[in-house]
Amino acid sequence: MIYAFVADPHVGNMKQHGGQVEVGCNARAREVIRVLADCKDVAARHGADHFVVLGDLFDSSNPNPQMVHQTARALQGSVPVEIIVGNHDQVSVAGGDHALAPFSLGKNLQVIEEPTRLGDLLLVPFQPGPAKDWLRESIIDSEGGILCIHLGVEDGDTPHFLQGARDSIHVDQLTDLAKEFGFCAVFAGNWHNMRKWDMFLTDEERSVQIIQCGTICPKTFSDDGFDLRGKIWFYDTAKSKAWCVDMPGPRFVRTDLDGLLDNVETFEAKAQEGFTIYVRVTVDGDELEEARQLRDEAPAGIIIEIDLDPTEAKAAVTSAASVARSAETFEEALDKFIDQYPIEEPGTKDGVVGRIRRFRRESA
Repeated sequence: MIYAFVADPHVGNMKQHGGQVEVGCNARAREVIRVLADCKDVAARHGADHFVVLGDLFDSSNPNPQMVHQTARALQGSVPVEIIVGNHDQVSVAGGDHALAPFSLGKNLQVIEEPTRLGDLLLVPFQPGPAKDWLRESIIDSEGGILCIHLGVEDGDTPHFLQGARDSIHVDQLTDLAKEFGFCAVFAGNWHNMRKWDMFLTDEERSVQIIQCGTICPKTFSDDGFDLRGKIWFYDTAKSKAWCVDMPGPRFVRTDLDGLLDNVETFEAKAQEGFTIYVRVTVDGDELEEARQLRDEAPAGIIIEIDLDPTEAKAAVTSAASVARSAETFEEALDKFIDQYPIEEPGTKDGVVGRIRRFRRESA
C-alpha cells in the first residue's frame, strides 16, 4: 500500500496579499485550494491508495460555505481522502463541532474526529490539553502500521519557547509508543517546519521513521524559505520507504537587496513552474530606488515588499519630526512629517494622511 500525506493547508481568506474575492474565496485561498487539487493529482500518479490531510485543512473553524464547497471539490477523486480534525478546524471535541463536518457527506471523503483504524493507518485527531497526557490513551489497538497525528514533534534542537508545548509530543515518547505498539512510521502535522527522524528501536533491530510533514502551503513570512515546507509525503508499506515531492505554491522569503539580486533568476524560474514568491526585502535609504525598480518590474508570480532597515527608519522618523517641528498647525506638521518619511506599499502617503485625519476627527 502507498499512502500520501499533506499537513496544514490552512485554507482561508488570508488578509495579507489576499487579492480579489471570487465565489467566497480570495486569491490566496484559491491558490491553496489549487495546490490541494494538484496534490491529489500527484498522489494518484504515484499510485497512492489513500490521501491523508494531517489536520488544519481550514485556517478557522467557520469557513464560509463557498470555501467549503470549493475545497471539497478539490479533494474529490478516485483516491479516498481522510481528513484529521486539527486545532484550527476545531470548536470543541463534540461530534461534528468543527469546520470539517460537511465533508462527512462527500463521496470518498472521511473526517477523523475520533481515533480511527483504517488498514495500516491509525488516525488520531487533535485534542485539547497536553498531548503527553492523552496521546497514549488514544491508541486504540496494537496493530502497528502508521500513526497519523496533528501534533508538533520536538527534540533537543527545538527552540526553547516551543519545548513542552501542549500541542507537541517529544520524539522520544513517539519512539517509545512505536516500540510498544509496533508502529513503523509516524506522520505528524501542526508545526509548519518539515523535520524527519530515523529512530532505532533497541532490542528490536528495527527503526521507526518519524516525519513532521511541514505545511503544504506556507501562510506568512514566519514560514520563510523553500526547503522546509510545501511537500507532499508518501510512504510505501511494502518497501518501508518514505519520500516527498515538492509542490508549487506560495513561498515566503525574507532577504536583503544583495540576496534579492543574487536570487532573481531562481525566483523567476520558480514562478514559471507555478510558485508564487512573496519577497520581503530590507533595504537602507540608498537602496530604496533600486528596490522599488525591482518591485515594479517583477514578473507575474513574484511579489516584492520593501522594508526600510530599522536603523534607517529611526533616522527617517527623527528627520521627519525635526521638519514637522517648524510647522505652525497640526495639519501643516502632519503634511511635512509624512512628506519626509519613506512610506512603502501597501500604504501611500495620501492614504496615511487621510487615515490620521479621520482618526483625529473621530476621537475629537
